[in-house]
Amino acid sequence: MDDILREFAPRAGVVVPHLLRPKQYVSVDPETQGGQPVITGTRVPFDAVAELVEDGVPPEDIADHYPGVTAEAARDAVSFALYADGYSPGPRAA
Repeated sequence: MDDILREFAPRAGVVVPHLLRPKQYVSVDPETQGGQPVITGTRVPFDAVAELVEDGVPPEDIADHYPGVTAEAARDAVSFALYADGYSPGPRAA
């Protein structure tokens, strides 16, 4: 089963991440949040963190909203969001 889940490169320049651990601080566990990607070691959805960063909260301040979520984890959430759905970080237009 690990062969199916691990990172692979279908073609040059393209890498599909490990399906259960797509980033160092983002993971997927069917027993946590129904299998939705979360910040590793928490129940915090990666997209909630990525959206805060999109709204202008610096990664270093994410712990003010979600204690236990580090700046590195917030950056991984944004990076995974970019990969997963073309998310574009930065303050939203008013």
